[in-house]
Amino acid sequence: MVFIYSMVIAQPMPEGGSFTSLQAVMTLFTSPYAALAGWIHYLAFDLFLGVWQVRDAQRRRVNHFAVISCLILTFLAGPAGLLLYFIARLLTARTLTAVDV
Repeated sequence: MVFIYSMVIAQPMPEGGSFTSLQAVMTLFTSPYAALAGWIHYLAFDLFLGVWQVRDAQRRRVNHFAVISCLILTFLAGPAGLLLYFIARLLTARTLTAVDV
């Protein structure tokens, strides 16, 4: 709800703000409401990835202690934490497939 409210309040976008380039995204986030919407989006993405990692690790019997550092890194830097999880999964479960056999 706060995300939708932030997106509505942030309209109109700052002039030159869009998702077409890094500079345009930086301009877009000069609006406090657009920055809030972006922050909520990033947190939701990171939390979704964390939940998926834990469930996937349980299903594949990956050591929980190996997943903890992945979760911390996922919260701080989503894609890097996901990459670390895939490496941990490869080393412990010996699989990278996304499909259960």
